Amino acid sequence: FNIPIIQVIAKDGVEIENMTEAYTEAAGTMINSGEWNGMESSVLKKEAPHIIEERGIGIINASPLSMGLLSQRGVPDWHPAPQSLVEACQKAVQHCLSKNYPIEKLAIQYSVSHPRIATTLFSSANPQNVIKNIEFAEEPIDWQLVQEVKDIIGDQLRVSWKNS
Repeated sequence: FNIPIIQVIAKDGVEIENMTEAYTEAAGTMINSGEWNGMESSVLKKEAPHIIEERGIGIINASPLSMGLLSQRGVPDWHPAPQSLVEACQKAVQHCLSKNYPIEKLAIQYSVSHPRIATTLFSSANPQNVIKNIEFAEEPIDWQLVQEVKDIIGDQLRVSWKNS
């Protein structure tokens, strides 16, 4: 087997502005948390694709629900996102519910839709959620609803935070 060694792992604390440098230094595989989840995908969309292709980097996407922002459960008390982003995401959750389309489904589908992402990681203590997420990933995405959610979240799409 030819398994590349992970030389750079970008943790949650890597700010958006520093992701291009991390991609440039990566060799083989890189973990990217919360960058391609429907909330903020500017680096993958604009800056990193040519670097990814040139270097043959495999991106492992993590946290498709943005640590609860894109979930009916909501965020835990310790979540580092600003309240304005939390509130915008709650509005998006309610909009998806009104359409009978769980935002978790939309977030999973969006996260696995990028052709340059090798895989997406999610976690759950509930085996039924694991099965549900796999089923979500295999279903076609509602791109109109993606746009509606982005419109609802609005300028909060560009908000990022530091994790400690």
